Parts: sequence; C-alpha cells; structure tokens
Amino acid sequence: MISFRRSCGIFVLPLSVAMWSGCGSGGGTGGSSNPPPVQTYTVGGTVSGLVDGTSMQLLNNGTETITLHTNGAFSFANAVDSGGTYEVWVSQQPLNPLQFCVVSNRKGSASSNVTNIQVVCNTPAEQTLYNFGQQPDGINPIGTPVFDNLGNLYGVTQSGGSTGKGTVFMLTPSNGQWTKTVLYTFCPISGCADGSEPGAGLIWDAAGNLYGTTKSGGAFGGIFGGGTVFKLSKNGSGTWTETVLHSFGNGTDGNAQPDGISGLVFDTSGNLYGVTADGGNGGICGGLGCGTAFELSPNPDGSWTESVIYNFCFAGGYCLDGAYPMGRLAIDAAGNLYGTTWSGGGDAYPQAGTVYQLTSYDGGQWIEKVLYAFPVVGGGFKPSAGVILDTAGNLYGTTGAGDSCPGGCTNAGTVFELAQGTGGQWQEALLYSFDGTLGAGPSAPLVFDKAGNLYGTTTGGGPANAGAVFALSPTLANFRWTGVPLYGFGYIKNGNGPVSGLAMDAQGNLYGVGAALGTDGNGIVFRVTP
Repeated sequence: MISFRRSCGIFVLPLSVAMWSGCGSGGGTGGSSNPPPVQTYTVGGTVSGLVDGTSMQLLNNGTETITLHTNGAFSFANAVDSGGTYEVWVSQQPLNPLQFCVVSNRKGSASSNVTNIQVVCNTPAEQTLYNFGQQPDGINPIGTPVFDNLGNLYGVTQSGGSTGKGTVFMLTPSNGQWTKTVLYTFCPISGCADGSEPGAGLIWDAAGNLYGTTKSGGAFGGIFGGGTVFKLSKNGSGTWTETVLHSFGNGTDGNAQPDGISGLVFDTSGNLYGVTADGGNGGICGGLGCGTAFELSPNPDGSWTESVIYNFCFAGGYCLDGAYPMGRLAIDAAGNLYGTTWSGGGDAYPQAGTVYQLTSYDGGQWIEKVLYAFPVVGGGFKPSAGVILDTAGNLYGTTGAGDSCPGGCTNAGTVFELAQGTGGQWQEALLYSFDGTLGAGPSAPLVFDKAGNLYGTTTGGGPANAGAVFALSPTLANFRWTGVPLYGFGYIKNGNGPVSGLAMDAQGNLYGVGAALGTDGNGIVFRVTP
C-alpha cells in the first residue's frame, strides 16, 4: 500500500484499487461526518428559608441572573459545557423583610447536571445573653470571646469585679439561658502585680489553659504599670489559678500604657506572639516609644522568656515602617506574622498606618516588611484591628476611618483585602466603604464563614449610631462586596465603647461583647443569628 498526504486527505493506492478520502462534505462512505455535539449540563440547586412575598437574585459566572421568589428547586436558564465551570453568588439579598442568604457548593466544574447548590436564607436576630450590672459585677467587656469544646463562652471585662480592676468570666448555656461565673478577679492585693484592666480577648492552648493580656499592673509600677501577659489554669476543685508570664515596662521591652496591648497568638512550637502599642526603643512617639512586637517562649522549668522581635519606627523620622501596632497578629503556615499599625508608613504628616509582615530568619532575627501603606485620602486609613488570612494567603482587615471617595465623603471606615501579585507585590482592594447605615468606625477583626462571607462589627453608625453587626457577601471577583446589616445596637448609656470581634459557633451564630451597651450601659454579651 502506498499513501500520499495532501492538504485535505490521503491518496490510498492498493495494488488493485485507488480510493480518495477527502475533507469535503461529499456523500457516501467516503464523506466526512459532522463533529459530535458538545454535552451540556444545567446548573441549579435548592433555596430554603426565603420568606413568602420577598425575593432574591443569584448570579452565575458574572453574567446570568435568576430572580427567586419561592423556596424549592431552581435552575439557571443557560447550560454549561461539559467540564465548564460555574460560580454562583447572591447578587441581591432579600430586602423586605431583610434576610441574609448564604450559598454553599457555589462553584465547580460540570460533569453532570448540577443540583447540589444550596441557598439558605435567614432573618437576622439578636439576643442579649448577659447584661453586666454594677460593681462588683464586671464592667466594660472587651475583646473577642472564645468557646471551649463544651460550648461555654469565655471573656474579660476591663474593669469591675470586687476590686474594680477587671475580671475573667465564663458564660454557661442551659435550657436557653446563660449563667455567668467569674473565674478570676484582677488586683486582689495592693500593687496589682498580677495585672489589671485586661486589654484583649483570650486564647486557649491544647491543654485547656487560657492566655491573655492586661494593659496595666505587673511588676513595674502598680495599677499604672506596663501591663502583663498571664495564664489561667483550671484546678481540680474547679477554681482557676493565674500566673504572670511577663510584666512589661522594664525599660527595654514594650509598654501597654497608654495605648494598649494586643491579644496573643501561638505558633506550632508553643511560642506566644503579640504587640504593644507603646514602648520599645524605636522612634520618639511622645517619648513613650512607638511600639513593639514580642515573643514569649516557654522554658523547661515552667517560666517564660520574653524577647522583643521588632521595635517600630526603628529608623525614626516619619516611621516608614509604621508606628503604634494594633490588634492581634495573624500567623501563616510558614510562621510569618502579619499585623497593622495605626500610624506611620508615609514620608510626611499626617500618616495613615500600615499592614506589615514579620519574617524570622536563621539565628532568630526578625525582619519587618511593609506590605501596604494606607493613603490619607482616596481610601481607608487608621486601622486599629489586626488582619485575618484566607486559605489562599490573602489578608483582610478594616480601617476605622477613610472611604472610597477621592476627596473624602463619609470618613466612616472601610473593609479591605490585600493579595500578593506578580513580583511579590501586595495589592489592596477596597471591598466595602461604610456610610453610616451599615455602621461606622469598625475597630475589631473580621471572621469568615465556610461559604466565604465576612462578618464584623462597628463601634458607631447603624440605626441608633450605637454600632452594628454586619455581613459582607462577595458578588464577583475583583468587585466590591455587598454589605448586609445584621443588627443595629440601641441606645448607649455611658458613651461610645468598642464592640468586639465575633466568635462563630458550629451553626454559624455570631457572639460578641459591647463595652457600653446594655441596661446599665456597662456592657453586654450578645448573639446574632445571621
């Protein structure tokens, strides 16, 4: 057999017959066939919880919308090719009454008809779990509360208790009611060597011990000392024992006075990290130092050793590396630390703050890198909470001031994302700009749910200008997110106070504290069901 290749076919010449196989559309067995049709699949799922008489809108792949008025099954009109991708968002939440709808199983590639997208709608509701009263009750709760594995909730109050110097408390649920127990009262003896005025929320270790910080007290200066890092351990009798791991204010380390101290974070080796807003040997900052990042390492004998791993405003001048670090640090899988500073970052006044990274190198030296310096206008500035990481390593946080207007419009704060682009540079995306209706002045960290929505709080704004709990839902990649007001707090009796970050239980309910809210204006513990 002899074969000749042409532009459209092959001449095949057996010994006795020649047959041409061409590329035209001729009939018979020698003609070419049309390509097989591409398999397509529908994209859909189910909706539940949508209130009768209201509606919501879904968006698929940024182009196709569907408006839903009832619960049950839904399907987008356009199918996708086999192997094609789909990504479904809520583009319009129900408004009358207000609901918040969350999409699960919202993206993937189609290999059959997609029927497992779940949209669950809820009507947000708030419940006050505990009202702090007059002393000797705790007063002015602060910091994000934490759960134990039994569903009990733990937190701190800045003041109150039998000494007036603050408490650590536990709330235990039973038959829909929550009972408060004081685990520890600070400053039981003169001098407050054990610390006073807890400054941030608590964290757990694997053995069931609690760790926290105070902004006053300790070994250096009584109630106006430099603050402490403490540990609470449960005894066999059910009581708790406090141990001071470090007292600040020895002249070479950080100082929690007057601007505060962060919460703590563990690394995988059991070391603790945090920041002090003042102290250290960097910069001027009113003669108090511009703040530090510190490490506490456990020793075999049970003691802990504190090391300052970075002094902010190290180069002096305009503090290009940042000044006054705020909020709990975030840590990634490689052990890098991420945080914010309230000031610094610019080469002229006023300075608007930074997002930074701390990386440890051989020999234990830590190097700071400014990932983003906030502008004074045309964006958010003055962050006072830390950042959080998503699974892709992007950073999310809030600023207490600024907005999306080039000239400044509301100055009510923002929510931002930082993502690392090509060349290792970090790019900021402004996800949401507050205007007062959803809240104003966010000063606490954010939290993700499993579907990728963000939740947070504001200290001001909302219907009574008393702060709010909000949700942010992504609508499309590289676009701003949709804000949903989950709850607006009522009248503040004793002046504005911070509303904490939120803890999330397994059912997606949100828990937090408000320092100046409640019947007596001495604070509340609350739960919001999105």
